[in-house]
Amino acid sequence: TLMLLLPLLAAWGAAHTAAFLLCQVRVMLVAPIAPAFASSLNISAANLGIAAGAVAGGWVVDHHGIGAIGFGGASLAACALLIAVVVQRHGGPR
Repeated sequence: TLMLLLPLLAAWGAAHTAAFLLCQVRVMLVAPIAPAFASSLNISAANLGIAAGAVAGGWVVDHHGIGAIGFGGASLAACALLIAVVVQRHGGPR
């Protein structure tokens, strides 16, 4: 089964790397005066999201048990989707 997992893991890694690079380039192009500062803010926002997810996951496990962690993740994903739709409709770039 490990040999079946390796192609999936390689595709996942390639997709993640491409998304990271595209995001960094996009952020640096938006801030041509201070691209390094913009890049550091982008990484800081990603780290803040990781920390917030760990806190939320810990809260879900503490209050609802380990079996509810999937529902907690699905709830956060639904909230993120809702925010993305609202921003796209009302607050996107003009």
